[in-house]
This record gives sequence, C-alpha cells and structure tokens, in this order.
Amino acid sequence: MVVYTKPSLGRKHIDKVAYSIKVGYLIIFQVEIMLEKTQARYKEILNYLELHGPSKVKALAQHCRVTEETIRRDLSALEESGKLFRRHGGAVLQNSLKGELDFEERKIQNISEKTIIAREALKILNEGDTIFLDGSTTAWQMAQSMPDMNVTVITDSIRVLQTLATHKTSQVIILGGRVWAPSQSLIGPQTLASINQYHVDKFFFSCKGLDTDWGLSDNNPDTTAVTEKMLQNSNQNILLIDHAKFNKKALIRFAEIDQVSILITDLQTNKKTLQDLESMGLEIIIAEPS
Repeated sequence: MVVYTKPSLGRKHIDKVAYSIKVGYLIIFQVEIMLEKTQARYKEILNYLELHGPSKVKALAQHCRVTEETIRRDLSALEESGKLFRRHGGAVLQNSLKGELDFEERKIQNISEKTIIAREALKILNEGDTIFLDGSTTAWQMAQSMPDMNVTVITDSIRVLQTLATHKTSQVIILGGRVWAPSQSLIGPQTLASINQYHVDKFFFSCKGLDTDWGLSDNNPDTTAVTEKMLQNSNQNILLIDHAKFNKKALIRFAEIDQVSILITDLQTNKKTLQDLESMGLEIIIAEPS
C-alpha cells in the first residue's frame, strides 16, 4: 500500500507567504488612505466653490495645498460626477446655474443707468459703421435711442430687430438660429455660423458680471458662445454695464478684460475698481445724466 504524505512547508516559504500577505494589507491600507484623502479634498474643493463662487485652479491648489495638476484631475472627476462645471482654467458649482430672468423683468432693472449708458454709447457710433448688438437689455436700450442713420446693425436680438425695423436708412441684419425665450435672442450652431460671415467695426454688449481677476462672465453657455464669437469678429469691443455688475462672478467666464476696448458705465461705479481697470489698459467712459 502506498501512503501519500503531504509535504511540509519550509520555514522560508512560510515567511515569504506571510510577508506577501503583510505587503498586500499595507497596499490596501495605503490605497484606502489615498481614497480618503481624495474624497476629503473633493469635499474641500466643493466647499470652497460654495463659499467663493467661480474659482481658478491656482487658488484651489493653494487652498488645498496640492499641485495644480492634482486639482485638474480632481476637477475632471467632479465634473464627470456632475458636481461642477469647468471653464477657462477654473471651476464653478453646477448648481450655480440659476434660472435666467425674462427679458421683461431684466429690462426694468437699473433702467435709468442703462438708458444713460446706452445714450453715451451712441456717441461712439459713426455714420457708415457696421456693428454687432447683442441680446442684452442695455444693447436694446441703445437701439431704442438710436437715430435712423447710415449704419449696419447685425444682431441676435429679436427685440433689437423689432425696434429698428421701422428705420429707413439703417440696415438691420438678424442672425439665424434657435430662439432662447428668456433673452428673446438667437442661439446655437446656426447663430455661430452666421456670425462667422461678418466682421464689424464695433461690438456693443453687456454681461452679468465683471471681476478684475475672473474677467467677464455670464450664466448661459449658449448665449456666451454667441458673445465670444462676436468678440472675435469685431475691431472694437465696447462693454456696457451698470455699477451693479462690477466685482461679480457669473457661472461662465467667457472673456478676459483685455479683450474689451472701451467700458461705459454709470456714476455709481466704485472709483477704486475703475482705477484698477484703467491700470490694466482699459479705456473708461463715465456716462452722466444729460
């Protein structure tokens, strides 16, 4: 009869197996710590954005005491999970996208300042000019006060078109695209393609916020895409904003301050802010009541 005897494990083999198990547990422990640190950093990033609004990668890296490359990976992961929106070297919380006020509601906000700014903007308008007018209520106020003169107005705004339609001398061109009801303007690929057919002398526009660090910003990605394209296709970009929009950050940063040629605002705008903007090379015009 043959008896099978189970071979005994040598001491070295047992030590090797034990060491492998220890290493395995150590790796698992280290991975768990890394995951905990990553999750804690995600929470820290979201809390920072909740407190400070739209923020740049550099500021987030300094706050979390990690490299900018680490923050970029974190932002990518958080964007994929739907927690935030990345834009121009920074990020903002996804839930910061607020419902946009209707045109009728917006047109009465700071209406006296908008009217004064719009009338000041008309002083820059010359016979023979070709211009873009955006879908903002301030640009619409400019159309309201515009005399029937030899200019070509290209616009994405249905309200601007309606206002200037009775002019006999002015030429008005409406861009194609899909109607965005809150601003009564046109958006989408067809609008962007239409803008590419034109290059103008001047672009008169507005935005939701201007911040010396963050730049120019607005809330809707479709309307900001239209603004970006118009900025690229104009010789002079003239920003029309009242005092309430300074030192504000909206959801989407769409332009640097140095892309603006002239800024027209009202008397209530903070003087220190205007001095800072002038030091950045921006021409400032203060609109005064007539």
